[in-house]
Amino acid sequence: MDFAIVVASSNNAAVENVSLELPVRGQALDASVWRDGRLDLFGPTATAVLGVAQDAPEEERAWELMVARLGNAGNRRAFFERFWWDRDWGLRDWLDQAVWPNARRDGPPGALALFDPPPRKPEAMAAWRAVCDEFRQALACSRALRDGLAALDQAGQRLREVEAALPAAVERMEVAEKDLASAARAAAAARDNVADSGVRVALEVGKLSVLGTVAPSWFARLFKTRAWRRHEAGVREQVARLGRVQDAGRDAAARRETADAEERRILAVHGAAVQARDGLAAEAARLGQVLDRGDAAAGGMVPGPGFWSQPADALHRAFIAAAAKQPCWSGCAGRCGRRQMFM
Repeated sequence: MDFAIVVASSNNAAVENVSLELPVRGQALDASVWRDGRLDLFGPTATAVLGVAQDAPEEERAWELMVARLGNAGNRRAFFERFWWDRDWGLRDWLDQAVWPNARRDGPPGALALFDPPPRKPEAMAAWRAVCDEFRQALACSRALRDGLAALDQAGQRLREVEAALPAAVERMEVAEKDLASAARAAAAARDNVADSGVRVALEVGKLSVLGTVAPSWFARLFKTRAWRRHEAGVREQVARLGRVQDAGRDAAARRETADAEERRILAVHGAAVQARDGLAAEAARLGQVLDRGDAAAGGMVPGPGFWSQPADALHRAFIAAAAKQPCWSGCAGRCGRRQMFM
């Protein structure tokens, strides 16, 4: 009784319809299940409980002993008479023969025992062990499937994370490319400035050398004539000009070193950005292949993005559509397999 369900309603006719239709093959099951798969769990007893003749058409007979009308004393009495005490189709006679197969009985066995003879203990235990083995194998397979689906789900989540991070990585790489081009131009300009400074220094040194060759006579220097004073002032001015040009050259060299260092730094940033972009792209491709292989192996049953966030009615329709794509779960073989595992 741990898994019993009581259906109660103020509309007795509605509940009675559910009770009468669920066990009927033609009302509740696809024909491939009960006709081709021969799914039947004490169907003759369930047919008797419903009050349907055993020679009625197959689709009108019951497939499983699963529901009963118990809403009033008359229904309860009729149920127990047919379910337990009926001489032909009741379970009392069948279970008696299953538990005490060697006991002496008055009269022949009931129709249910003739239709589906209960196995003796050796056969029953052998069947039980076989079913236990099949169940353990199915359980191991189910757990392997679960682990595989969990891995696919993790791959899907990681793929969404990677795809979300990829545009930012591409943007960082593009920014680094622009910065690198700018740093290269700045470094080139700094090197040109250093070269120009070298030319200017050489020019001013040349001018100073020329002034040395046109110096006034010794006599003019001795008496500090006007010509000597003009020459001395020109030399001092040229020396000062040369010092300014040399200072500018040193400043240009320092700027070149700074620009070169900045170019190397941005080059490293650009390399890291390219590596990050390429790594995310490669991971996205790998995860996409993992999901494609998993989806192909599952027959297209792997939920895609947004599957679980659908509204309840859309999710229900998606489940039905997914099950229709995978006959091994929804078809006759799958249902009969579940019946063998869990009964």
